Amino acid sequence: MSETGKVVGLFGGGLSAKPKPKNGGKIRKPAKIPGVMTNEPGTETTTKQKLLLIVGTGLIVALVFSGTIFGVNLVHQDKALPRTELSGIDVGGKSRPELIEVANDLDDQLRIIITNDGKTAQPTLAELNVQLDRNKTADNAITLNGTRNMLTPFLIWQPHLADVSAKYDAASLKEYLKKAFPDSFSDPTDARIEWNGESNSFQAIPAIPERLIDPEQLIQSIDRVLSSPTTNKTAQVAVKTTQRQPVINDTKAAEAVDYINARLGRAIQLYVDGRIAYHSTPAEIADWVKINFNRQTSKYDVAFDVDKIEQKIRSDMAGSVSDATRDQINFASSDGRTIVLQAGQSGYGVTNAREAAEAINQALDSNQDLNYNLAFDRTDFQTQTIQDTGEHWMEVNLTNQTATMHSGDVAIMTYSISSGKPGIGVTYPGTFHITWQARIRDMPDMPNVEWISYFDVEGRAFHATYWHSNFGQPMSHGCINMTYLAAEAVYWFVQPGSRVEIHW
Repeated sequence: MSETGKVVGLFGGGLSAKPKPKNGGKIRKPAKIPGVMTNEPGTETTTKQKLLLIVGTGLIVALVFSGTIFGVNLVHQDKALPRTELSGIDVGGKSRPELIEVANDLDDQLRIIITNDGKTAQPTLAELNVQLDRNKTADNAITLNGTRNMLTPFLIWQPHLADVSAKYDAASLKEYLKKAFPDSFSDPTDARIEWNGESNSFQAIPAIPERLIDPEQLIQSIDRVLSSPTTNKTAQVAVKTTQRQPVINDTKAAEAVDYINARLGRAIQLYVDGRIAYHSTPAEIADWVKINFNRQTSKYDVAFDVDKIEQKIRSDMAGSVSDATRDQINFASSDGRTIVLQAGQSGYGVTNAREAAEAINQALDSNQDLNYNLAFDRTDFQTQTIQDTGEHWMEVNLTNQTATMHSGDVAIMTYSISSGKPGIGVTYPGTFHITWQARIRDMPDMPNVEWISYFDVEGRAFHATYWHSNFGQPMSHGCINMTYLAAEAVYWFVQPGSRVEIHW
C-alpha cells in the first residue's frame, strides 16, 4: 500500500490517511485574513459589531437627511421657493398673501400690443375681459405649477418659473377686436336666388364673405404674456383679417338656379273638352316655386307649391269655363232673427283641380311637359252662421271706403261703400245714431231708393244704390252708398238708436 492509500470499510467508504509533511515533519498553519470568519475564538463577534456600526451609521445619515429635507420644506411651507419668478418678478420667499398682492399689481401691468392692417391697439387685460385668478396664481408660485416636490428646494442653482392664471373667452376677445378694428369685421351675406322679370329666369346673387379677426390669434398671445419669464410685461401680436364663406355660397345657389330654370320652359297645358284652356308661362311657373335652404344637407330644397297651382287653376277657370261658388254667410241675431250678410251662389266648376295640381307638380319635378284634361260639375255653396255677441253697431272708414258691422267687439262683415264726394257732398266723421228707417222711398233726384237707414238730422243714411257701381270711391252727396245686398243687411242689422262711428 502506498503513502496515500485508503482503508476500505465495510460500506465502501474510505478513510484517507494523513499526508506526511514534506518539510521535515512540521505542518504550517494557514495565515489569518482580516474580515474572514475563522473558527478561532472572538472572530465572529467582531464582524457583527462592524455590521451594526455600518447599519447604524446609515440610519443616522438617513435621519439627518430626512430631517434636513423636512426642515427645509417646513421653512418654505406655503411660500414661494427662492429664485421663483412670476411674470419676470422674483417672488422667492413670498407668502400666499404677498403673492396675491403681486398678482393684483400684474392686472394693470400686463399689456398686449395688437396690430392689424397698420392700426394699433394697446388694451389692458381688463379691457379684454381677462380676469386674473389671484388665488390660482399664488398656488402656481408656491407649487411651481404643480411640479414642486420635497427635493425641489435643494435645486438652488435652477430658476423656477410660475404661470399667471387667468380666465377669458373667445367671445369677449372678438368683441374687443370688433371695437378696436371695426374695418376688419363685416357680416356675411348668403348667396340669394331672385327672379329676373326681364330674362324670365331666376338668377343667383353672389354671396359676400364674412370679414373677421380670429380671436385664437389673440389667445395665443395672452397665454404667452401670462407665462412670460421676462420682466417685459408686454406682448406684441400682429393679427390678420381673414374671410369666412357664408353657409349658402355661390355654388349652392347656382345649382338651385339651374334646377329651377330648366323647368320654367316646360309646356303645361290644361284641356277642356279637347280644347286648350290653359297654357303655362315661365313667370307663372316661377310663382309656384318654393325655395328653402336645408342646413342639415347644406343644399337648397326646391319644390312647387301644389296649393298655389290649384288656386291658379280655379281662378283661371272661373268666369271663363266655370262660375265661382260663393258661400252664404248668415248672422243669428239674439232676438231670433236670421240676417243674410252674404247670399250664397252655387257654381259650375272644376272637380279635379287638386288632381291636376298634383300632376303639374310631378311633371315639373320630373322636368317633363304635361297635357291634362280638366273635369267640370255643379258645386253647391255652403252656409256659415255667425252668432250674436253683443251691441249691434256700424263703423265707417272714410279712408278705406268701407262699412263694417260689429256685434259687440267682433267685426262680422265688411262692405265696400261710396261716401260723400268732394265738391258734391260731405260725409262728416263723428259718432251718430240710427234715427229712423224706410224700406223704400224717394230721395232728392233719386226715386225708389231702397233699404234706407238714416243716421243724422240732415238726412244722411245707409241705402242701396242703383245709379252707379263704383263702390270703393267717394261718389255720393253725403250718404253711404251700398250694394242692394249690403244695404238690406244693414237695414235688418241695426235699429233706431244703434250707434254709428265714422272716421278717416
